[in-house]
Amino acid sequence: MGRIKLGKFVANRKGVSSLFIMIYVSLIAVVLISTLFVGLSLSDAGLTSYLRVEQARNQENILISGPGGIIVNPANGLVESIRVNNTGALTARIRAIYIEGKLVCDPSTFPGDSYIASQDSLLIPLTSVTPRISLNATTLNGQWTVTTERGTKSSETGVNLWLGPSDGSSDPNKFYFGPLLLIFNMFHWSNDGGVTWNEGWSIPSSNNRVVWRVLLANIDERQIILDSTSSFALIQNSMQSNKIITWNLPPNSLNPTGLTLDPGEYYFLHFSSSTPKQLGDLKVPIPVTSNFITLVGNFVEQDGRLTQFGQTIPFEAVIIT
Repeated sequence: MGRIKLGKFVANRKGVSSLFIMIYVSLIAVVLISTLFVGLSLSDAGLTSYLRVEQARNQENILISGPGGIIVNPANGLVESIRVNNTGALTARIRAIYIEGKLVCDPSTFPGDSYIASQDSLLIPLTSVTPRISLNATTLNGQWTVTTERGTKSSETGVNLWLGPSDGSSDPNKFYFGPLLLIFNMFHWSNDGGVTWNEGWSIPSSNNRVVWRVLLANIDERQIILDSTSSFALIQNSMQSNKIITWNLPPNSLNPTGLTLDPGEYYFLHFSSSTPKQLGDLKVPIPVTSNFITLVGNFVEQDGRLTQFGQTIPFEAVIIT
């Protein structure tokens, strides 16, 4: 009798095991189906969100262009602001400004944020950027890129943003009658070795250790190699032989590219002297001087030959105060 009960108990245990397995398998199936359903839902939601972003991006468009795309203070050559035009159908928010791939700032962190309504423009101030953005070979010839939070971009070179892509014939601040084009409104002097710059059309006679800076471009199709004897001269308007002071063009830290000018590129040339120049000598009897830049060197021809080059650029006038 006891053996018969044991046999029923063993049979019951087998039944319980089968039921447990069925429940376990069912739970696994439910979990897998639920996971698959959630995954498909998330994937669908992500795809929908992506399509919405792409649709919005297709309707968004911004543009930076010149002249006047960047505002430069002519007194010191520092960039004050950049203008961004929203030519798209949606409000855009500017999230980054780059120069030659280097992040300069995120304008959305500035007071007032950086939203631009459709078909409107925004002048973004850059005076709070540290260090301040100054005109140099990188900021002039390099690419400026503005990016929105949706990833829309617009790019242009610094010089085209500032002066526009013209050849200079219609711009009164550009002057040339040879292969070098001079930008008149970028003429400065410094008495601290180039740390700070002052507008060059007026200078106190007490500044004897002076560095001059001019901005020009090589508008020829050939590379130009300048000689270090190239000079900048102030000539007293009385034309007395002893009323002339000159500064030379040495390759130094202020002329980091040396004296080689590539076609289509803009350069600051710095004229300096190893000895003090007595500007006070030019003040009497007439405190106004004529200015001459004399540049000598060589063209680099296509076959590598060097042919002599020379150009004198006169412009007026510096007042000795």
